[in-house]
Amino acid sequence: MNRVLLIARREFLAYARTVGFWLSLLAFPLFAVLGGALPLLMRGADPVRAVVLIEEGPEATGLAAAVRDALTADAERRDTRAREAAASTGAPPGSAESALASLGGPRMRIRSAPEDLATSQPGPEQDALLRRYLTDETPKDERLDAVVFLSRAGGVPSARVWAARATDDTVEDFVRGALRDANRDTVLGAAGIDAAVVERADAFRPEISVFSPRSASGGEVSFRDRLPGIIGLAFSFILWSLIITGASILLNSVMEEKSNKILEVLLSSASATEILTGKVLGVAMLTLSVLIVWGESALRD
Repeated sequence: MNRVLLIARREFLAYARTVGFWLSLLAFPLFAVLGGALPLLMRGADPVRAVVLIEEGPEATGLAAAVRDALTADAERRDTRAREAAASTGAPPGSAESALASLGGPRMRIRSAPEDLATSQPGPEQDALLRRYLTDETPKDERLDAVVFLSRAGGVPSARVWAARATDDTVEDFVRGALRDANRDTVLGAAGIDAAVVERADAFRPEISVFSPRSASGGEVSFRDRLPGIIGLAFSFILWSLIITGASILLNSVMEEKSNKILEVLLSSASATEILTGKVLGVAMLTLSVLIVWGESALRD
């Protein structure tokens, strides 16, 4: 038994004293935080797109205003969410919480259409103008990110979107939603239905309470009843990652000792069972140390 403990102690100290072990200890929570923060940071770093709206024909009158109104309403919704987040957390309006709550909307800015582009007709000349405004041929302060041609055929709105980047579908998605809402309002108005009534009906979210005889209170199910499942899922993921890490540590240790002829020296002093048991015990102590450090950090937070 003493030999098993000596081998376990050696395995534990061999890795616990290395800088790589402590870096790997910090890597998991760091990557977890970055995994949640990077999409928000990337979204916040998304450039504001300069967009031009052009109505093609008198039948398209009002579609550009519908897109502008949708963009204004979206900005107001984001501002409202930011104020609600600041009020719920007690943070000032310019804090990180309110800034995160305001993210998520399309970063667009409507610009006035250049005169030559606004008066152009569909064809090769218009295509040449579009390519000039959407590429580096135009100075940066006059360059556009997207040009949207709005039209209405058979009473149904449609659009042609020219984008500077072929993979950028932000303007396309936003214009599609704005035209869908505009068409819905037109259809409802023709049927004599107030669009505001439909919006209020869509915004309704019923309040539902869940009860179970097996809940902690014997009645309504609360977060306390769901907490064991959440903790179990979190710990299963942590244990899975630790097992994978521990297996790689054990495998690397055996391969290193085999290549350095250390394993033969150990076999002359202890049996193979004692060596394997000590190695597994040392790796288990190592993973347990990781759990203790993460647990203490969570309790302090």
